[in-house]
Amino acid sequence: MRSFARWPVDAFVTHIDTSKEVQTIYWIQGNAIGRLTAIGSGDTPTLSGAVYSLSSLASVDLGGTIVDERFGPPEVRRSASLRFGDGDEIAVDAAACTNQHCRDRTDEFINCVLDAIALDAIVFAGDDGDDDADD
Repeated sequence: MRSFARWPVDAFVTHIDTSKEVQTIYWIQGNAIGRLTAIGSGDTPTLSGAVYSLSSLASVDLGGTIVDERFGPPEVRRSASLRFGDGDEIAVDAAACTNQHCRDRTDEFINCVLDAIALDAIVFAGDDGDDDADD
């Protein structure tokens, strides 16, 4: 991971498929969102990845699953699908996590993405597009 992004990043989440042959890490750092996938087991997996600018984010779809384990109030396990202008997508889902640590990381990643979008919207709203303020 450190070969692909400066560490520490603002937030990250990992996903390991059920066969454990495909492992993916998603991260956000500043105005960049990244994905790195390792396919294969052992010491020589094939790596592929991408880094996207926050400005290339076309939409974020949010969802959730309500889980009632009867030991307290129901828990909402959030999901997010990030769609970029080129058609690529990153999807994270806390309901797919098998432990609380993974669910916390997923929530932290979703929060960080939403915060970055809000900050980008504030900066964009503050730019009136008039570069000639002296006119």
